[in-house]
Amino acid sequence: MHNETDFKLTFAHSAIPCNVCHFKEQKWSFKISGNKCVSCHANFHENAISNNFFDENNCESCHSTKTWTNVTFDHNKTKFQLTGKHENVSCSNCHFVFENNTIIKQKFSSLNLNCSQCHDDVHQGQFIENDKELCENCHTTNNWQPTLFDHNQTMFIIDGAHQKVDCFECHKTNTKNGISFVQYKIEDIRCISCHS
Repeated sequence: MHNETDFKLTFAHSAIPCNVCHFKEQKWSFKISGNKCVSCHANFHENAISNNFFDENNCESCHSTKTWTNVTFDHNKTKFQLTGKHENVSCSNCHFVFENNTIIKQKFSSLNLNCSQCHDDVHQGQFIENDKELCENCHTTNNWQPTLFDHNQTMFIIDGAHQKVDCFECHKTNTKNGISFVQYKIEDIRCISCHS
């Protein structure tokens, strides 16, 4: 008979004894106001998820009563489509911060499109313009090799004898804030800066 109401019992809900929902404060009550998940469950995500994806606390946009931990979400609806290696990363790797196996912070609407939110910026800010990291100019999500980089699209075209020079002859290791990194952006590209 419950399935004739506005709140059908499916999967895990059908295994819950009636009294868990209907016997509160030593009284039976069969009229429950609201049929949203938050009527019975605490809003675990609080304000971490944008209303675009969690409007009116609609948990079913990601979860089902079949199994709560099996999350299905179409990431293509966001501004950050999952491609390459990102397709196989667990949601929790990007969206939760753990300490001793306990979630201490959630990151959903607070995330932006910069890679350094999950990855170390090994270039120490050399490729940031207008607060946007330009990782995709050189890298793809398939691997971290600079497969898209073309030196001939820079201010210094590699031709002649320069084609035989090892990259690290020009791009030296530098240190900033105690962190070593390769100096890829070279401001002075005059011949005299490398040749006497």
